[in-house]
Amino acid sequence: MKRRDFIISAGAMAAGATLLPKAAFAEANRIDWYTSSDQNILDFWTNIVKPKFEAANPGATINLVDGGDNAGVLAIAQRAQAALASKSDPQADMVEGFDTRLPDGGIAAGLWVDFSKAGLSNYGKINPLAFDVPTSLPYRGS
Repeated sequence: MKRRDFIISAGAMAAGATLLPKAAFAEANRIDWYTSSDQNILDFWTNIVKPKFEAANPGATINLVDGGDNAGVLAIAQRAQAALASKSDPQADMVEGFDTRLPDGGIAAGLWVDFSKAGLSNYGKINPLAFDVPTSLPYRGS
């Protein structure tokens, strides 16, 4: 399975954990996942999602990283955008809880996946009022 296909299917499996950069060249079968959420969300992913995902996908791993506050995750997104422009490893596959309008020009550069065009099987079942931009999915109630 190609890394890009693997990442898209992992994102869909995780109920749109939100944002997948368009290119990824990091370690095969590793998803580098960043969050700016509270510890309870990181604990949920660490203790529930990660072990179940890895058990269902032998050889795959999720590298969970607390990106700090919004400024920390923005720096990660800026690094990924620069890497995308230079065709080098962005070292980021998923960014949870982040505004995809940042960094400036990221959507136009293809940094974020346009979920309306990604072929997610249940995408049409999401209440259209829940969408802000097509590069973001509604996720959790907080």
